[in-house]
Amino acid sequence: MSKELKLCPFCGGRARMAYDDSPCYHGSHGLYYGQCQKCGATGPTRDSEEEAADAWNQRSNSKG
Repeated sequence: MSKELKLCPFCGGRARMAYDDSPCYHGSHGLYYGQCQKCGATGPTRDSEEEAADAWNQRSNSKG
């Protein structure tokens, strides 16, 4: 079961897990990433859904 994705940090929209299997960017395997369904923002690409969800859900605690 996939991890739940947090809302988009930019617009507050719902996010979904996306998959890119285009070999021209990353070799012979596809990569996963979180993507906002409202504004289209994307998170970092990762080798697994779990890693991509963790990357999308990570938030900075810095102020300004």
